[in-house]
Amino acid sequence: MLSQPFVPRDKPKSWVLFICAGLIALLVFAPVIGLGIFFEASWVRGLGMFGFVMCWCVMAVTGAISAFGNISGRYRNLSAKDWKDQVW
Repeated sequence: MLSQPFVPRDKPKSWVLFICAGLIALLVFAPVIGLGIFFEASWVRGLGMFGFVMCWCVMAVTGAISAFGNISGRYRNLSAKDWKDQVW
C-alpha cells in the first residue's frame, strides 16, 4: 500500500492539474494516437488527438494560472493542506 498520496499536498491546485493533464496526454492519449496510426483506424487516431488536445488546453490554462501565482508570490510558504483547502 502507498503510504503517501500521489497528489502532493503542499502544491497549488493549478500546478497539480498542470502536471496530471500532461501525464494523461502523454501516457494515455499519445499511445491511442499511435495505435490509430498503426492500425490505420482514423477514428481511433481522431479520438486520441481530441483527448490529447483537450489535455494540452487544460495544461495551457492551469500552467498560466500557476505561473502567474508563482510570479506574484501567492505560492510562497505553502503548507500541506487537504485538496479542498489548497489555493489555486
